[in-house]
Amino acid sequence: MKKLVLVWTLFGIVALVLLLIVNSVTADPLFQEGEIEPEPGREGEIEPGREGEVEPEPGGVGEVEPEAAPNGTALRIDFEFTDDVARTGTYVVQEVGGGFVAEWYALDGWRDSGWIDELNISREAVHVQVLYYPTPEAEPTIMRILNPAGGTEYGWLARGIEHALEVEFPDEAIVSSGTGEQPVVESVPTRGTPLLVDGEQVHVVQSGNNLFRIGLQYGCSYQELAAYNDIANPGLIIVGQEIRIPASCRG
Repeated sequence: MKKLVLVWTLFGIVALVLLLIVNSVTADPLFQEGEIEPEPGREGEIEPGREGEVEPEPGGVGEVEPEAAPNGTALRIDFEFTDDVARTGTYVVQEVGGGFVAEWYALDGWRDSGWIDELNISREAVHVQVLYYPTPEAEPTIMRILNPAGGTEYGWLARGIEHALEVEFPDEAIVSSGTGEQPVVESVPTRGTPLLVDGEQVHVVQSGNNLFRIGLQYGCSYQELAAYNDIANPGLIIVGQEIRIPASCRG
C-alpha cells in the first residue's frame, strides 16, 4: 500500500514538472503566433530626418510628360514691307516646280493672311513662289518676294518653321502658266517666228511660251537653252525676247 502511494506521488510530481515546462515555453514571446519584432529598415518605418517625405508614384503629381516637338510648316503672306495692299482674288503659294503649298483669298485693301499652318512641302526646305489669280480663269501674276532666299528671287519654307512671305505686285505683269514651268513676263508685243542666223535658229518668245516648251519644240532641254543664252533665271523670259537655238538642237 505504501508503494502504491509512493508511485502516485512520483507520478504527480512528474506531471507537475511537465506542466510547468509547457507553460514556460508557450509563455515566451518568441513563440507567440503572429508576433514578430520589426527589424531596422523594414517596410513601414520612417528613417530619421525623412519625416513628412512622400515617395512619388509613377505617373503621379510632379512628373511632366515631354511635349511633342512641332513638325509642321507655317507661312503667312503679307504686304508689311511695301505700300501695296492685296487686291481681291486668290494668292497661291507653290513650290518652284509646281507643288501646291497653300492659298489665301483676299479682298481689296487686306494686308496680311495670318498664319496658315500644318502645310506639307516636298523636302526639308524648298523655294516657293506666290501667284495672284484675280479670277479662277485668269492668268496668274507672279508676286515679287521682298525677303527672298539668299541669291534668289524666290521665297523659302522649311519644315517645322514659321516664315512670312513679304510680297508686292511687280512693276510688270508677270504671267505664269500655272503648271510650275517657266513663266513669261508680258512687256513688249510679239515679234514673229524663228529666224535663221549663222546656222543658229532664233526663237522670238510669244505669250504662253516658256523655256521648257521651247526646248521641246527644238529638241533641247531648257537647261541647255538657258546656258546657251546666258539666262540666269530660266523661270523668267520676256515676250519678244530672242532665244538663240544652238545648231546641236534638232527639232
